[in-house]
Amino acid sequence: MEKMGVSYDTVTYNSLIDGWCKKGNMEEAHKLNGHMEARGVKPNIVTYNALIDGYCKKGQLEEANRLFEGMENRGVRADNVTYNTLIYGYCKKGKMMEAHKLRGAMEEAGNIPDVYTYASLIHGEILSRKSSEALKLFSEMKQRGVLPNICAYTTIVLELFKQGRPDVALRLYDEMKEHGITPNDCLYSSRVGSQVLALTGS
Repeated sequence: MEKMGVSYDTVTYNSLIDGWCKKGNMEEAHKLNGHMEARGVKPNIVTYNALIDGYCKKGQLEEANRLFEGMENRGVRADNVTYNTLIYGYCKKGKMMEAHKLRGAMEEAGNIPDVYTYASLIHGEILSRKSSEALKLFSEMKQRGVLPNICAYTTIVLELFKQGRPDVALRLYDEMKEHGITPNDCLYSSRVGSQVLALTGS
């Protein structure tokens, strides 16, 4: 396009960068970001979110965090997508201290944790074998008026069954259905899920 005299704008660059990130080719995405800046086209929140997501999915949290710090220095304000992407990345790696620290920074910046923030933290605590912390987070999100999604409900229901607390698990299972959330295959395909089916007659 450029050879034909057609210049790229922010939207065009973002589409190309996002495409490389989705393919997991962060080297090309990084090069294109450099190309973008060299031509005076400023990266915006969409650019940074695509790159941060790409690096997190590759497990390259240092690169993701470097971009996060860089965008703040350049006056691009992080949004919930930015924070949630990084929090999910840290939780997936079992770095719960960093995830909670980032959640604190998120709130200090005026961004309100949403269902995706909590779902990631809950899942991360379960993976770290800290079910009590996960249950606290689950209670907190409801107290703050954040309706749990299928991921949060499934994680907690399965964990409660594993702990031998079917009464509480079934109460939450019923609550989930009352909110119009349909249980997914992740719940029913598990060994614990078969207990749910047997006890509920679903």
